[in-house]
Formats: sequence, structure tokens, C-alpha cells
Amino acid sequence: MHRLLIKSNGWVPIVATKPVPVYFTRDEATARGKFGLSVNQIESKNIKMQPSPPYVLYSNVQDMGEIYSDDFVFETSVRNDYREGAAACQNSTIYILCEGTAVGIPLCSKGCISNADLIFTNFFASGKDTDLSAFGVDFSSYVKVKVESKNGKGAIYLNDKLIYTVSHDVVRAKIIGFDFSFQGTGSVDYVKLTNGKVKYEDDF
Repeated sequence: MHRLLIKSNGWVPIVATKPVPVYFTRDEATARGKFGLSVNQIESKNIKMQPSPPYVLYSNVQDMGEIYSDDFVFETSVRNDYREGAAACQNSTIYILCEGTAVGIPLCSKGCISNADLIFTNFFASGKDTDLSAFGVDFSSYVKVKVESKNGKGAIYLNDKLIYTVSHDVVRAKIIGFDFSFQGTGSVDYVKLTNGKVKYEDDF
């Protein structure tokens, strides 16, 4: 089967408004070594932050080379920058996109984790029936996230502390990009992906 990879030509900042999303340029979202949209930038496009805050998506889909979901180390540092009204939970998800599947790491304010879902290719855990409380974070500062996959197992670290391991249903699929999703808005400090041979790095 031939899969068509639609590349994003680098990072694309998107405000997921309905019925039509609003796109910004990479330059508009890059400032002081960080990648993110400010509330002022979003509101300048006549997008209301209340009563239903939009989700902001930073997407980068490209050919990463020969790097797969069963053998990689991914590192990033993120912060959700909005917690007003309906966005008090600061729901955020980091997606490592793969052909036909994904790894999805949920982050949110402490106490809101029941709405979160953890995805690691064919592994799925819902905060409604699994203890995902370790994914509740303090977004007053940047949160370091590290994801490792090796020998059929996955490991997730927050601020250098191992918080979750995945021991089954980790399948092999080619990694093709990243999506960072923030309720309200958020920012990314850096992104690193490697398997020892292939290396992707962006410090913005």
C-alpha cells in the first residue's frame, strides 16, 4: 500500500477554530528561542478566548528518515500559557506522529487528569479508568518531557522523573512528525528526536 505523506514544510501554527482553522506563519510564532502564539496574536485574528477557548496546534510533518516508534528517544519542554475560565485544566497533548498510528502524551493541571488519554501506538489508557495522575503538572514553568521506546517497551519521563512505563502493544511504525496541542495556547522550548543514527533537533 502506498501512503501519501503530506508534508507541512516545517512548523505550522494553527488555531483550530470551526468551521475554518486559522493559520499563522512560523516566524509569527517564533520569539526569544521559543515557539508559540500569544493570546494577543490569537485575539488579533478576531478569535475569542472565552467562553470556549480554542485549541492551538503546532504541527510539523516531514520525512524524518529511518526512525521508528519501537526505537527512539524524544525530548521536549512545553508550557500551557492559558488557564482562564473553561481552560482551567490547561489540557495539552504532545503527539509523535507515525504512519497509521501515534504516541500521544497528555498533560494538564493537577486534578484534571480524568479527561486525559495516553496513546503509545497500539497501547491506550484512559484517565477515566487508569491512574494517570502523574501527568498532572504545574504549568507555571516549562515541563521537560522525555519519551523512550526500546525493545517493545515505552517509558515517559516528566522533569527527569520516570512517571509511566508501557510494557505491551508497542508496534513498529515510521515516525513522520509532531503535533503539539494546547487548550488556549502554549509554547515549546525545543524538540529533539534521535535513535542514535537519525537525529532531528529544533531549538527555535
